[in-house]
Amino acid sequence: MWGKPALAMGAFVFAPLRVREGHSKDSRTRAGGELLRRAVCAPRPAVSRARRVCCCAENDGSSSAAKAERAERSSGRAKSEVSDASTKKRPKLSRGLRLLEKGAAFGALVRVARFGWHRAWLIMMAELAPTTESGDYSRPASQFRISESALKAARASRAAKDGPLYKLYAGKSCPWCHRVLLARAVLELEDVVEVVELEPSDTGVWRLAGDPERRTMKDVYAAYTAKSYSGRCTAPLLVQCRESSSGAIVSNESADIVRLLDAARGAGRTASERSLYAVDGIDAQLQAIYERVNNGVYAAGFARSQDAYERAARGLFATLDDIESRLARSAGGFVLGDALSAADIYLFPTVFRLDAVYGPLFKCTLKSVRADYPNISRWLRRMHGVAAGVSDTCDLDATRHQYFTSLFPLNPSGIVPLTP
Repeated sequence: MWGKPALAMGAFVFAPLRVREGHSKDSRTRAGGELLRRAVCAPRPAVSRARRVCCCAENDGSSSAAKAERAERSSGRAKSEVSDASTKKRPKLSRGLRLLEKGAAFGALVRVARFGWHRAWLIMMAELAPTTESGDYSRPASQFRISESALKAARASRAAKDGPLYKLYAGKSCPWCHRVLLARAVLELEDVVEVVELEPSDTGVWRLAGDPERRTMKDVYAAYTAKSYSGRCTAPLLVQCRESSSGAIVSNESADIVRLLDAARGAGRTASERSLYAVDGIDAQLQAIYERVNNGVYAAGFARSQDAYERAARGLFATLDDIESRLARSAGGFVLGDALSAADIYLFPTVFRLDAVYGPLFKCTLKSVRADYPNISRWLRRMHGVAAGVSDTCDLDATRHQYFTSLFPLNPSGIVPLTP
């Protein structure tokens, strides 16, 4: 372990001992030479460069401070290289405030965080989704409803030569907008209703897509009401194209707009074409689909108590079970018989979103369309082919992105989950 120089030195140091034992000077010289030869020719053990430097410094009679300093620098570089390599392999961790490492009690920390977050969540949810005292979600009523006179005017009118009659502000990711866009496509009213596409904004208000002035629905409502409107600036919004003064807004309630579009289609409807509402008991069926399915997913997602959530979720899937049975008996493959009706228009946007959005985000996970409702799955595929423009109203990727990134109280991380 001492190296060849040390062994050679030992040969000369210990050689005189042999003289005291009775050896002559010549034999002493021969013995020293033999030891020297063995020391020089002996194989050297493998040692690190830093170790060799240190050993040489220890056995050097001069014990130079410069050599020791060089050895220390060399050893430091070797350690630094090892440290750098280990640092590159290990990613930097986000450890937060490291309160637990500083001795904070975990239970107390959880209680404080839970209390603060719960209070903030209640405030945000109260603004986003009002509820009753029992925790049931209560959807705010629409401010602009269609009158009977408007329906009569729609039945007697068609698009004039100078352009469409109505302008519809709608975003594809919204189910209520989707309902109206679907009715427009099925009824083939592209010449009657002009669509202004909306997109979500960072402020939570709909924004006009591609608008250089970046106007929002708040600006649209202000323009059509002479800045007198102070309610929610929701979509869809239907306005009269030939009116620019106060009162041009026709409706911001999707159910009313679908009924008006059906009335407008009646002016040019052939004898073989029938109204979306030409089914006995259609109004009761539409009310059930709205309360338990369309609004039911929101009642489950925005519920403020466990009982309210379970009522909404169980009501949703009980209604879907009934619709599954209806479709199994339906000769034509539609919800209320052999022809397309408003019930199909109402149901489609919610079923289209159920597995990808309402299931994971609104906790509507008791069943899935893909695995538990084969008849509804077939109906969903059939609906895509009932009119040429139906598929253009569907954008599931944009819908998923908006829901998971904009509903902060339900998904604070903003992470959009992957789907099968």
